[in-house]
Amino acid sequence: MQQLLAFFTANNITVLEQVVLKKKNEYDFVVQLTSPVGQLHYYCKAKNKAKVGEADLSHAFVQGQLKKLPVLFLSPGSLTKPAQELLKELKGLTVKQV
Repeated sequence: MQQLLAFFTANNITVLEQVVLKKKNEYDFVVQLTSPVGQLHYYCKAKNKAKVGEADLSHAFVQGQLKKLPVLFLSPGSLTKPAQELLKELKGLTVKQV
């Protein structure tokens, strides 16, 4: 959680909502980013996993669609090959390693 808050602070991201799903492993946020065109709202899914699979990405993407927001997926782990292929197809999903 401290890594996430440090990432948000370093990138000028404001947390609007925060939900702890699995203690120390999975978090949901609604965040606000500053961009040249104004304030942008994102649904943010943070998972503490070594390998991020396509199921993780697709679940986060669906949650973002339900909230009608683009998705920011944060994880310290790397993407599997199928997840990398899926990422190319999903528009509105951004993955960052923390």
